[in-house]
Order: sequence, then C-alpha cells, then structure tokens
Amino acid sequence: MRKLIFLLLLLAVVYSLTACVLLDSNQSVDNRNIASTYLGNVEIAGLQLGININDIDLTVFTITGRDIPKFDFLFEELGLILDSNENLATIQGWISEGIIFSISGKTFITVEEITNELGEHYNSYWYDREQSMRAVTYADIENNISLTLIYFDFDDTLVWVVVTSI
Repeated sequence: MRKLIFLLLLLAVVYSLTACVLLDSNQSVDNRNIASTYLGNVEIAGLQLGININDIDLTVFTITGRDIPKFDFLFEELGLILDSNENLATIQGWISEGIIFSISGKTFITVEEITNELGEHYNSYWYDREQSMRAVTYADIENNISLTLIYFDFDDTLVWVVVTSI
C-alpha cells in the first residue's frame, strides 16, 4: 500500500513539473520575428517605461500581502520591475483590478480593439490552454519595447497586460 501511495505521489509530482515546463515554454515568444510596431505611447495605469520610481506616487496603488519575487514593487493592481537606474523596466497590470490600459490616451478592454489600433504585426499563442487564456505579443524594435496582452479566448477580454524593455 505504501508503495502505491509513493508511486501515485511521484507521478503527481512528475506531471506537475511537466505541466510547469510546458506552460513556461508557451509563454516565451521570439520577438525578433515580429515586424516592429510603435509602442512608445502605451500606458498601464498612467505609467510608461523609463519613468523613475521616485517620480511616481505609489500611494494611489493598493499594497498587497502577496510576494512575487520577480517584482521590485507589487500592488494589487500591478507589478513593477526596475532597471539599475530605478527606472521602470517592466509594468504588469491586472485588468480585473481596475487597471486602465491605454494607447495615446485611448482606453481598451478587448484584444480586438487593441489589434485594430496597433495592427497585425504580432505573435499570437496559447498562454494557458486549461484556462482558455491566449496571448498576443507586439514588439517595438526601435524603442526596445515589448507588449504582451493576456486575454480569455472565449470572449477576447483582457486579463492582464505587460509592457517591458527588451
């Protein structure tokens, strides 16, 4: 009986590790194969890449009890990663937490609206098939910016948005 329980636990661990590896491999996209799209006017919660953290009023965001080590600053609404000069290098906003995603001041809710605005030079792929989540990634080669939109496949609604320096 102990051997059976041990074997089942071992299989569960192997299955979980395999699923994690597959999920991570789905999330990586080669941005070099995407025609460049201008992304210098993209904002998440009114923030743009390159802004110094000391110039941001962080009190407008909700402090979280979660700990995700990759973020230098983590709030309920968004996560921030800084470069060595303390400028924003990555902004990840969770749309469900009321974050506003905008391009040139115009706000968006669905991926279709965004692709109509930015054009068709993007990579599209499954982000998490079990949750019916897909992703679209744009790249601005000239300005070294990548934009990834994660959304529900069944209704095209944004879940979160990530803009990062590449």
